[in-house]
Amino acid sequence: MRGISARARWLTIGACAVASLGLYLAGPVLPTLYSAEPSYAGEVFSWVELLKQKHLLYLQDVGGQAGHVAASIRFIWIVAVVWLCYLVALLVARDANDSRWAMFVGLAGGLFLVVQFFSPVTLSMDVFGYAYHGRLVGKYGSNPYSPAAFVAHSDPFLMLLYGKQETTMYGPLALAVSTGVAWVSGEQVGLTVFGFRLVAAAAAAGTALFIWLIVRQLQPTRSTQALVLFLWNPLVVMEAGLSAHNDFVMTFLIAAAIYLYVRHRRIAGFLVLTLSVLVKFVSIVLLPLYLLMLYRDQLRPSRRRELLASILGGGLLLSVALLATSYRGGTTPRAANDGSLFKSAAKVVFGAQYINNIHSLLISEWRRIAVGETGEALQVPLAFRGSWVLAADPTVLRQAPGEDSAAVLALPPGAVLLTLNWPRDGWVWSHDCTTGQRGYLPVRELESIVPAPALAADPNLQRIAGGPLGNARVKWANAGLRLTTWIAFIGFWCVAATRVRDWRTFALSSCAVFLALYWLVGSWIWPWYIVWSLLLAALIFDSYPARLALLLSFTVLTLYPTISAPGSTGWVAQLSTYRSLIAFTLPLVVAVLYVSGQQIRRRCHDRSSIVRV
Repeated sequence: MRGISARARWLTIGACAVASLGLYLAGPVLPTLYSAEPSYAGEVFSWVELLKQKHLLYLQDVGGQAGHVAASIRFIWIVAVVWLCYLVALLVARDANDSRWAMFVGLAGGLFLVVQFFSPVTLSMDVFGYAYHGRLVGKYGSNPYSPAAFVAHSDPFLMLLYGKQETTMYGPLALAVSTGVAWVSGEQVGLTVFGFRLVAAAAAAGTALFIWLIVRQLQPTRSTQALVLFLWNPLVVMEAGLSAHNDFVMTFLIAAAIYLYVRHRRIAGFLVLTLSVLVKFVSIVLLPLYLLMLYRDQLRPSRRRELLASILGGGLLLSVALLATSYRGGTTPRAANDGSLFKSAAKVVFGAQYINNIHSLLISEWRRIAVGETGEALQVPLAFRGSWVLAADPTVLRQAPGEDSAAVLALPPGAVLLTLNWPRDGWVWSHDCTTGQRGYLPVRELESIVPAPALAADPNLQRIAGGPLGNARVKWANAGLRLTTWIAFIGFWCVAATRVRDWRTFALSSCAVFLALYWLVGSWIWPWYIVWSLLLAALIFDSYPARLALLLSFTVLTLYPTISAPGSTGWVAQLSTYRSLIAFTLPLVVAVLYVSGQQIRRRCHDRSSIVRV
C-alpha cells in the first residue's frame, strides 16, 4: 500500500500480527469438528490437555451433528478474521523493503507456527501414516512400498490408523525423514507428532526464507510482501504447524532449486529439484520445465553441457532412489521391486477414488441420469468394493437403519450377504445373495468371510461386489472422464512449457500447471496440496495464476468444516456432498469474472483514449 507512513505501517502490521496470534492461541479447531484428529500434545507439554483417540471419538459421538456445526462455525469465523488480518498485512507490506520488516514478519510467522505445536488436535491423520511407514523401515526392517512387507502387530501408530495398512505413496526422501523422526521419538505418539510438526514448520520457514532471498535480489521493494504472502498465509500456518504435512519439505526443495538457479548454480538447482520428486512424485511435472528454462536461457555450448550434466545427474539420482525401494527387508530375500510403488501412484492418478473434487459430482450426475441410480445407491462412493459377510445368528433385513424400521426379510443363521456401502451409525446396507433382497443390518451381527467358489464365480454377484464400477456404463464413463481430463492437462502443460524463458516464466508456468492439476487430474485433493502453487505465487504475485492460488488457499479451508460424518442428515449432509463446489468452483468463477472485468475495463480505457485523441 503506497502513500502510508512508516509509523502507520508498523502499527497496522503489528496489530494484524497480534490479532492473528491471539486467534491462533484461541484454537480454531475443536475436538468436535469431524475433521479433527488427536495430536497427543499433552504428552509433551504438561499444560496442554491430553486428548486421546478414544476420548476424541467419544466427544464427537456425544456432540453429534450439533457439536460439529458449532465447531464448524467457530472454525469459519476464526479463519475468516485471520484471513482479513492477513490480507491487510499483505497490502500494507508492499514497498516495505527494509530488512527490519523482513525480520519482524519472519519472527511473527515463526511464532504463528510454534503456537500450533500446542494444539491437542490436528486436521489430518497423515502424520500417523508417516510415523507408521517410518517404523516399518526403522523398527521392523520392512519396505513400505510392498504389501508383502506388512506385519501383523499392535503398533501404536497402526492403531491410530484404525488398523488400516497401506503402502506409502511418498518418495524415498520423505520416507527417510519419516524413518528418522520415528526412530528418535520411539513409541511416544505425542513426541512423534511434535517431531513431524517441527520438521514441517522448519521446512515452511525455510521455504519462506528462500522466497525472500529470491525476491529481494530481483525485486527488492516486494520482498517483504512475498514473505507475508507465504509465511502468514493461514493455510500454510495450519498445514505446517498443526497438521505437519511433508509437502513443505517438497516446497522447501523447489524454492531452493529456484534460488540456486537465480544464483547461477543451475546444475545444483536441477539436482535439488530432483530431490523434491523424491519427497512427492507430483513435482516431476516441473523437471522438464526446468530443463526448458535452462536450455532457452542460454544457448552457448557451455550451457548445453550444463543441461546434459543436469539430465544425467538427475536421472542417476532418481534411478538410485527408486532402486532403493526394491529392498524389502526382513528375512525374505527379494530380487526386484514388485511395482507396488508405481501401483500406488497409478491408483491416485488413474483410479476412481475421488476425494474433495468435482469429478465425483460429474460421475454422480451420470449415474443418476444415464444409469438411473437413486437414493442409497447414488450415495455409494465410486471406489467402494463390496465385502462378503455372514449373518451368524437369525436377524432381520430392514428398510432403513434402526430397530424400529420396517422389516424386509427374516434371515436364517448362515445367510451370506454382500455389503453395498460403508457402515453408517452401526448399520450397513447389504444384499442377500440367496433372495436378492436389499436392506440394512446391524454391523455387530455380521462376520467377514471368504465366499464359496460358486458364489465368487457368479457373474451377477461379481458385478454387485464391484460396487458402482461393477456397472459397465459407469466404469466406461469414469474411464472417459479420466482420459479427457488427462488429455486436457497434457495439452495445458505443453502450452505452459512454450512460455518458459527464465526463472519468472518458470515460476508462472509451474504455478499454472499445479492449478490445472487440481482441477483436471487430481483425483484426491486435500487443502495442503494448495501450498505447492502458493509457493510459486509468492514469486509472481502480480500474475493471474498467483491471485487464483491465493484465493484458492482461502476457499479450500472450507473443506474442513464441510466434511461431515457418514450419518449426517439434512443440510449438513447436502453441504458435505457439494463441498468441492465451494472449495474449487467458487474461486474459479470469481477468477473468470475478475479477468473478464479487467479485460472490459482495459478495452473501455483504450476506446476512451482513442476518442480523446
